[in-house]
Amino acid sequence: MLPSWWKESSWLPWGLVLLVYAVFRVWATWRTAKLQMSLQKYCTQLEETVANSRAFTNLVRKALRLIQETEVISRGFTLVSAACPLNKAGQHPSQHLIGLRKAVYRSVRANFRASRLATLYMLKNYPLNSESDNVTSYICVVPFKDLGLGLSEEQVSEEEAHNLTDGFSLPALKVLFQLWVGQSSEFFRRLVLLLSPANASPKPLISPERLPHHILSDVTQGLPHTHAACLEELKRSYEFYRYFETQHQSGFERPTRTKQKSRELNSLQTAVRSLQLHLKALLNEVIILEDELEKLVSTKETPELTTEAHQVLEQKLKFIQPHMQASNSCWEEAISQVEKMGGRNPNKKGKLEASCDNLQRTSVPLIQPTVYIEDRDPIPEEQELEAYVDYSDMDNEYNREAFDCFSQEERERQKREREESKRVLQELKSVLGFKASEAERQKWKQLLFSDHGQETDKEVEGALDDVAKQLDKQVLEEKDKDDDDEDGEGEGDGAAGKKKKKKKKKKGPKVQTDPPSIPICDLFPSNIYPKGEECQYPPTQDGRTAAWRITSEEKKALDQASEEIWNDFREAAEAHRQVRKYVMSWIKPGMTMIEICEKLEDCSRKLIKENGLNAGLAFPTGCSLNNCAAHYTPNAGDPTVLRYDDICKIDFGTHISGRIIDCAFTVTFNPKYDRLLEAVKDATNTGIKCAGIDVRLCDVGEAIQEVMESYEVEIDGKTYQVKPIRNLNGHSIGPYRIHAGKTVPIVKGGEATRMEEGEVYAIETFGSTGKGVVHDDMECSHYMKNFDVGHVPIRLPRAKHLLNVINENFGTLAFCRRWLDRLGESKYLMALKNLCDLGIVDPYPPLCDIKGSYTAQFEHTILLRPTCKEVVSRGDDY
Repeated sequence: MLPSWWKESSWLPWGLVLLVYAVFRVWATWRTAKLQMSLQKYCTQLEETVANSRAFTNLVRKALRLIQETEVISRGFTLVSAACPLNKAGQHPSQHLIGLRKAVYRSVRANFRASRLATLYMLKNYPLNSESDNVTSYICVVPFKDLGLGLSEEQVSEEEAHNLTDGFSLPALKVLFQLWVGQSSEFFRRLVLLLSPANASPKPLISPERLPHHILSDVTQGLPHTHAACLEELKRSYEFYRYFETQHQSGFERPTRTKQKSRELNSLQTAVRSLQLHLKALLNEVIILEDELEKLVSTKETPELTTEAHQVLEQKLKFIQPHMQASNSCWEEAISQVEKMGGRNPNKKGKLEASCDNLQRTSVPLIQPTVYIEDRDPIPEEQELEAYVDYSDMDNEYNREAFDCFSQEERERQKREREESKRVLQELKSVLGFKASEAERQKWKQLLFSDHGQETDKEVEGALDDVAKQLDKQVLEEKDKDDDDEDGEGEGDGAAGKKKKKKKKKKGPKVQTDPPSIPICDLFPSNIYPKGEECQYPPTQDGRTAAWRITSEEKKALDQASEEIWNDFREAAEAHRQVRKYVMSWIKPGMTMIEICEKLEDCSRKLIKENGLNAGLAFPTGCSLNNCAAHYTPNAGDPTVLRYDDICKIDFGTHISGRIIDCAFTVTFNPKYDRLLEAVKDATNTGIKCAGIDVRLCDVGEAIQEVMESYEVEIDGKTYQVKPIRNLNGHSIGPYRIHAGKTVPIVKGGEATRMEEGEVYAIETFGSTGKGVVHDDMECSHYMKNFDVGHVPIRLPRAKHLLNVINENFGTLAFCRRWLDRLGESKYLMALKNLCDLGIVDPYPPLCDIKGSYTAQFEHTILLRPTCKEVVSRGDDY
């Protein structure tokens, strides 16, 4: 029975209310379900995009590895054993796997451009705070013209791409791949920041356009499609060239158990892989030979072979022979490894024979199984690429056989081939080495892997010292022998005269004067200069020590091959040490900055024995004061005077044949700055300690920042945390190039590029009590010609004359206005400005932190030698 207040007239409004409520609930439920479906859809799309990007990166890495291995194999290298000279191996001017090279270039270029556009779109339409969107931290804001490789054009023809990448060369493809890795990481990092709840708008202000799935749809747009298309294109090309390495599904399934790889299994994998690569190269050479024979058979001339045809066939057969020998070596190595594995576990031998019988019975399946190429391509551990190079054989036997019977054209061709082989060795020296003796290999393998071969740190250091002494002794003996031979050739007075010469050669170095005035090359008549501090490389990520490099025959041979280069660095470093010792003896408050710089540079010119571009000063003396961190040297008429409370950074460089020593230190007179200097010096030593072959540059920066920020200093009653100056970095050094392309950050982040063997780096750190960021300030004094500048038309005759002066006296080394004054140039400021406006010369104005702050700097030059790391500029002072 209905309540009394209920009336029939109330049915209608209540029914309408219930109906509206039901419709609203249904609509809300439908809207929520639609939103959930959209979120699920875009979540899946994002996962696919990330997976495709990761798969594409791995596939490009595999493709580059395949290209490199194929090039290596085709030029007479193998992953296991060696048998014949490199000049007798197949060498062709054409590149291998050109189709795969083109596919890598097209796909990586398309993905790079798509990721770059998406990142730029995010920065423009979805800005975050200034710290996250600091443009100096993004690759996408770097102009296309600075990147090169044809990235600036929407469409690039195959001919243009060929020219821009030096024929799709492997170094160019690797650079493009590194750009893609950095750009992809940058895109996903920025996307994560954008979708992070911390950066979301307040709930009352959220609009449909600001929902995560709408943002993702707007930002990515065609990016997932581009990733998928590029992945498919590259996969097709890679599968085509890797078909013989695909894994066919057999009639039985192997259990997917994860177990530790044995050393024999790794060796077997290396041998089989090398065998496969050599068989590929062998098949390619046989096909070429078959084509030549078909041409000869199809000709209507006499069937007798002409001399030219005979030479062609003989040459083709010589190309085949080394791959046959290498294939046999690889096959024997594989058989040997299988026998070792079988002999270690007799029970497995029967199983192996039984499985082989089963394979023989089921070797012809009724249906060809589907071919899959999984995302697996493990890089063999302990992989060694060895050249079959026997220099005595190559220089003597081959010359006698070949050059006596070949025509002039043939000799020229053989000369070009030898030059090509040298170029290949130079390009691949990071992975190639001379074959070490078996005893030597066993020694360092025991040091690395044997549980019973572990030594204490003291024993290892003693062994390293012994090896270093032996190397020094060997170098000195060879040098003395060469000097004695030269003396013997120039003498005609008999053995008595020779003995007198030897006694003179055994005299020690001369003694430097005070003040220093004798050139370093005259102080060391043997031209063997003192080494810097030799350090062992840091352990690898898996904890392996790098002590094996000291005793490795391969590394010692590579190190000895570059001894002339290291010696030039050591001569320049010795001059730097003596100059800075001299500077510390007289620098004092009250001296003008011009007086300090000119006195220092005069001494440097004497000790380095300045000789045009062959030897001299590498860059102007920097003497930045207080909040000015770098690039200050006084111009003519500068009245600045050094004061007691100043903190002065002395940064100067010397060079021999373009091998630059870049080293800096900080001078103070007031002890209140001692703690600041200690922090920066400790950070520099930390960077030197962390640096090494295959070390990521960003890891060095992270270690430097951690050490520097652990210091606090008290100056005039106020406490400051020491901050690294984040936009000043260390750098790699090249011949006549102070900044060779790679930067060593001093803060966390930066590029993940790795240091490589044979490179030279300036490890420098800057500490500040200010903001830790510098900006251009004051009058410019440093200038340097652009290393990569091409031909630029110059209209002003005065500018043309000034450019000639720069080219003759400085080349691509830095210079300052005082040096132009010293050469007698006048009224050159307008011409210098014109060269700067044209991009021929780059200005480097002083870099300063906020006023009232104090900055300090310490810097050393290190050589990443094959055997060890040498801090070549290290001295008794720091």
